[in-house]
Amino acid sequence: MTLARINPLTRPEDELLNNLGFQLGIPPHKLSPYTRLLEDLLLDQQDQQLLIASLERQFNLFLTEEQTEHVDCVGDLQRLFTRQAA
Repeated sequence: MTLARINPLTRPEDELLNNLGFQLGIPPHKLSPYTRLLEDLLLDQQDQQLLIASLERQFNLFLTEEQTEHVDCVGDLQRLFTRQAA
């Protein structure tokens, strides 16, 4: 019996990290759930809104303003987009 090999980059969390890394010009392995959007990535409110809009298009998901108003770190984005995708 052989076990199917699962590509770890196919998980929604990893897909999001890859997308973020590509958009921000940062290697995905340098991003973690604790990476702060403002302090670590220097994204102001407008940049964050543009990033979220881009992720919404990429994942074909649309979030409410209430869902996105407390996004502070990459982990918040992962929770929002993986929860919506499930």
